[in-house]
Formats: sequence, C-alpha cells, structure tokens
Amino acid sequence: MFDVSVIVTFHGEKLLACPTLASIKRMRSVATQKGITNELVIVMDRADEETKQIVRRQTIDEPAVKIMEVDNGDLGLSRNDGLDAARGELISIVDGDDLYSPNWIEQTVACLKNYGTKTVVHPELAISFGAKHEVFRMIDQSDPAYDPAALFTVNYWCSWVSGFRETFLSVPYGATGNSGFGYEDWHWNCEIIVAGFEHRIAPGVAGFYRRKEASLCALHQQKSAIIRRTELFNAHFIAV
Repeated sequence: MFDVSVIVTFHGEKLLACPTLASIKRMRSVATQKGITNELVIVMDRADEETKQIVRRQTIDEPAVKIMEVDNGDLGLSRNDGLDAARGELISIVDGDDLYSPNWIEQTVACLKNYGTKTVVHPELAISFGAKHEVFRMIDQSDPAYDPAALFTVNYWCSWVSGFRETFLSVPYGATGNSGFGYEDWHWNCEIIVAGFEHRIAPGVAGFYRRKEASLCALHQQKSAIIRRTELFNAHFIAV
C-alpha cells in the first residue's frame, strides 16, 4: 500500500508525454522527500505505438510504476480502470499532456488530511498555455461566492483532483465515448456533490493546462456535447 496513487491517462500524446512525465516525476520526488510514499499508475487507452514506447522509456527507471493497456476509447472508464489497480490510500488524478507544480502531492495530501474524508481537493490555479493563455482561479466550495446553480452552465473545477480512494470508488466516472455526452469531469464534479462531498482548494498549487486546437474538450465543444444527467440539477431546481 502507498500513501498516494497518481493516476495518469495517455492515448496519443507522443512527445508531449515527456514533459508531463518529467513534471509528475518532480512532484513524486518532492512527496518522497516529505515521507509520502507514492506510486504512478499509467493507463494507456488505445495508445499509439510511439506514445507507448515513449511512456515506457521515460519511466523505465522510476520506482513504483504500473502501466496498463486498455481498450476503452473513453477517458472516464480508463480512469476507473486506473482506480481499480491503484493501491494508495489517497488518489490524485492528472492528465497526460499537462504540467503540475512540484508541491502538488505534498499540498493536496496536507489539505485532505486537514479537510477530512468528505472532501476532494483541486489546485488553486489552472494556468492555460499553448493555443490559449489564461489564468483561472478555482473556487472553494466553502466560499460564499460559490453558487451550485452556476454548475448548470459552467464547470467550476478542472479534472485534476485528489481525494481518498474510497471517494472515487463510491462515485466512479461516467462514460462519454461517442454518445453525444461529454465533459466527464464536469459530470463527476456534480455527482460528487450529490454524494455529500465538498470541493476544496489547495492553496499555492497550480496545474498548467496545455490548450490545443484539437483536444478532447475542443471535440466535445465542436459536437455540442452535453454532460450526462446529474441529480445535482434536480436537487437544486426542485428546491428552488
């Protein structure tokens, strides 16, 4: 067993996987120096051969690395597969083409221990680079400015999240595939609230989001995808 399992998905990142893995290696190293045991669970979903070779080459000397190959064609289901294989008390979900501040694991672990088992934790800042440059400060659910009705039109939090393993197992990610549904992280963010958990923020932690012209999020937008039905909207609007 480990204190933390970092779960990352790959499919066709090719060379972009290199800086991501270097970023993950850095934050794992910082965590290890702080006495936090951790493993890296890599889920390659229908990954092309170049991406497979790069990922294996980049992690060959890394300690506690598990590499899985799956045939889902779906980000949410691939994350669920990673969760089933993870052996950490805590889980940290990251993406295969983004970058992360070195204090990621250390700070999210500290926040989870402080906030308790009924919380999930996101970085304070999401900094976009590449096709689009912007800085987005995520909101803590304890903030008076938080409005659950806003989730009907906007996703307050990114997909990067840490929490207790039992939290993710009790609220698995939903499938999207080519169904016309999308934004698996938006849907999960809503469902986690319905299940009685709170979204909290880890101060001083940042994720760096690589914005590309062709990405899963862009594809969802082009196809006018919508998130799956969530009980959060029913609960809020019925109450209103």
